[in-house]
Amino acid sequence: MRLCLPSDGENVTERRDPRLDEPCTHGFLPEECPVCEGQLRPRPSTRMVYSTEYGKVYHFTADCPALQFGQQSVLERGGTPAPIELVSEDSVKHDKSPCPRCKPGSKHNPR
Repeated sequence: MRLCLPSDGENVTERRDPRLDEPCTHGFLPEECPVCEGQLRPRPSTRMVYSTEYGKVYHFTADCPALQFGQQSVLERGGTPAPIELVSEDSVKHDKSPCPRCKPGSKHNPR
């Protein structure tokens, strides 16, 4: 992302915004952050959630009993569980549903 700042007449000087060299609230440079995606400020609705490649839901806590049960079930069937990944909710909410067990406001997670 670059800002174009006008100078004399019709000449335009291209300069890098110094804020792009400062870590975002997630600890990454904004251009490298999976949440900020090059934006200088993260979108307010974005939160980080836990997901696996083949799971049908995403989780709000890494220690969700449903997530742990799913991983254990794969092991018991002789499979290899997919890694649990920390991803932005925006990246999975169109393909997966929120976990009813650990979703904030559910009877299991009243937070």
